[in-house]
Amino acid sequence: MSKKFYLDVASDLSMIFWDLTRSTCYLADDFSAIHLPDFVIKSPEGLMNESQIIKWVKRLKKRPKIFATTSLFLLRELELQGANVLYVNLRKEGKEKSSSKDVDMIGNIEILDRELRQSDRYLKKDLKEEKKLKSKQKQVNK
Repeated sequence: MSKKFYLDVASDLSMIFWDLTRSTCYLADDFSAIHLPDFVIKSPEGLMNESQIIKWVKRLKKRPKIFATTSLFLLRELELQGANVLYVNLRKEGKEKSSSKDVDMIGNIEILDRELRQSDRYLKKDLKEEKKLKSKQKQVNK
């Protein structure tokens, strides 16, 4: 049975209720190990397509929310639309690792590294298939 760590929001609550003009976005390497409070929207992009995410961010700019995500697409959309967001990068224990109004300033984001690793694997797979196809074409042409 895995141990769940509870997000310590006591210090965050004063900040959240003090500044309702900005959204708060929680980021973590592994949310399965962190218990987020019920008021935090978990993975809002989970069942949305691209246009729905874009509309959600537009609405977010007018009505700030508190949410947690592992979506690089959503993070990029927040940046593209200039949404007013406080990004909070969490450790596995649920403690704050870093926070910033600029997503580029919060340090290492696992979701970016994960996307890059997957892209590398995808490109390598594509190259292997391309080499196999060329090899087969050479054999047919002989």
